[in-house]
Order: sequence, then structure tokens, then C-alpha cells
Amino acid sequence: MEKTRPPEITYLILLIASFSIIWLIIGMSLLLANYGDPIGQMEASLYRTVGGFVLAMSLLGLGASWGLWHGRGWSWTFGRILSIVVVFLGLLFLPSIIGIVSLSLGLITFYYITRKHVKVFFGK
Repeated sequence: MEKTRPPEITYLILLIASFSIIWLIIGMSLLLANYGDPIGQMEASLYRTVGGFVLAMSLLGLGASWGLWHGRGWSWTFGRILSIVVVFLGLLFLPSIIGIVSLSLGLITFYYITRKHVKVFFGK
């Protein structure tokens, strides 16, 4: 018998996947950019480090999206952990738009993933 995915999870997956793709592009841009003479080596290293972190977060988000889409039990736990990390990152970047969006996305994810009917879908 096939499990029925709650509609909120479908919307959440689309939201997480969309932001993960945007973060993937940003991370790759920071990693692969040509930092010429006007910028020092220390700043270039910082940008590349941030780019690597953003890239890693985007890949984790895409992995979570895949698991959530297929109703994998591990993705429920992973989604909770990832949403907490995103909330903390959002708090670090407040009051910028990145902070507000990250904080909102993390809180929405945590809220929906802990609803009873969603937990049942993931076998929790």
C-alpha cells in the first residue's frame, strides 16, 4: 500500500529544493570566482571558505529534499537537524534578508516536519 504524502510536505520539498539550487549556484560562484589583484589572498580564502560551506549546505538540502519526497524515515530526522542549523544560521545573519529568509525557512520546516500526520508519513 502506497503512503500518501501530505500536501504541506510537497510544498516544503519544493521550497527546500528551490533554495538549495539557488545556494548551489551561489556556492559554486564563490568557489570558482577569479579573485584578482584588487582583493587580498585572505579575503579570497574567506570567500572560498564561505562558498564551500554554502555549497555543502545546498547539497545537504537537495539530499534532504530527495529523502522527504520519497518518505524515507532518515530524512525526517535529517530534516529536523538541518532546519535547526538553518535557524541558527538565520539568527547569525539577522537583520539582513538572508537571515530573515533562512530563519523563516528553518522555522517553517521544523514546524511542518513535527506535525503528527507528517510523522506518520515518515513512520515515526
